[in-house]
Amino acid sequence: MPSSVVHLFITKAVSDGKGFPLTPDLLLGSVAPDANKAIRTPTDAERYAAHVRNKDYTVWKQNLIRFLVTRAPECKTAAELDFTAGYFFHIAGDIFWDELVQPKIYAFLAESGVKEKDFKERKWEEIHRLDATLEKQPEWREMTALLQHAAMPEWDGILVQELAVHRDQICKGVKLFGKEKSNEPPRVLSAADVGIIAERIAVFIRQEERLNRVFAGRLGYMKLNF
Repeated sequence: MPSSVVHLFITKAVSDGKGFPLTPDLLLGSVAPDANKAIRTPTDAERYAAHVRNKDYTVWKQNLIRFLVTRAPECKTAAELDFTAGYFFHIAGDIFWDELVQPKIYAFLAESGVKEKDFKERKWEEIHRLDATLEKQPEWREMTALLQHAAMPEWDGILVQELAVHRDQICKGVKLFGKEKSNEPPRVLSAADVGIIAERIAVFIRQEERLNRVFAGRLGYMKLNF
């Protein structure tokens, strides 16, 4: 999985590529699944439930499709729809990051002589180096400003207090995993990886008929052209 900073830039890349508005609620949804980590250590069951996760990635993708197909029709406002779409982008980002980017990080660490037991810590060090690069872009300040205006939704499994703390931590640069942010440039990651994940999410939607129907129908106000 990527960091909250990367998740926000992935959502922005999808937004830019598909020509729909980047709203506060869309951005909040794109970091919401990790909110239960903001002030406590959630159980594995809580983490998996928040991400509709399964260790089998084929099953996980089907869970994600079912989540959006079920959840979108229940939304009553554009803000709720935005939040739901952002939530979807977060989980899709986790899936495709694990499939497409994380293996590159682990290969780099192995080639650098890092022991496998240290991969997780060193992986987050590299992700935080990418964060530092992304946070220097002007879009970062724009996104954090938008986040401050997002509504706190009533959402099963997400506590408003946790979500508010999580949002504020992101805007202040507090990291959920590993050490604080780095000032060093990334060694293997780059902003191009954000674009890779955003494009893969677009392909996923385009190839899955049920997702296509949701984005063309209930989420059609976004004018997505996948």
